[in-house]
Amino acid sequence: MLAAGVTFGELEARLPARTSWAAGHIPTSTPTPTNTPTATPTSTRTHTPTGTPTVTPTPSITKTPTITPTPAIPPAAPIITGGAIDGSTTITVAHVCVAGPIKVFDCGTDGICHNGDVLLPYFSAVNQGNGVFVIHLMKPLVAGHMIYVTDGCTDPLLSVPAVVTAHVEAPTLSMPMFWLLSGLLVMAGCLRVLRQAARRWRH
Repeated sequence: MLAAGVTFGELEARLPARTSWAAGHIPTSTPTPTNTPTATPTSTRTHTPTGTPTVTPTPSITKTPTITPTPAIPPAAPIITGGAIDGSTTITVAHVCVAGPIKVFDCGTDGICHNGDVLLPYFSAVNQGNGVFVIHLMKPLVAGHMIYVTDGCTDPLLSVPAVVTAHVEAPTLSMPMFWLLSGLLVMAGCLRVLRQAARRWRH
């Protein structure tokens, strides 16, 4: 209801906003914008490489073998291997050093060597290889004497003396003994032939 003395126009002038419907305007409801959901960024897991410790191989210590010095073996002294026979003028000697002079000694009748021995001359000393020499003496050897050889490389005291042995002759057969032995051999041969013939006859 309108107050007394107040016209409709005055009322409209007084309340232009609130009475806008009176002027024929239909109020339009403006929708309030709804808050648009903001996309929250998804956290991406970053793969951080784990530091792997590097194993540095420690070089192994190789033991150096200890070289034990081998004691030097003195060269063998010359040794007479053949020809030390009564009346012989040729001897064979082994383990002879080629560099030194070769000497042949006779210990004499006393049998004591390396003490005032007699030097035996020789014609030649032929090298056979591998330290072997054939020595041709000027005088024949005497049975019962002791001889040895030095080569100038080894100590003469290491030279082993060899005893000159007596020459043994092969026994000779007399004529009667020769015919006896020949007859025995012939008889043995004949018996063997007869036995073989008898075996064949039985079979």
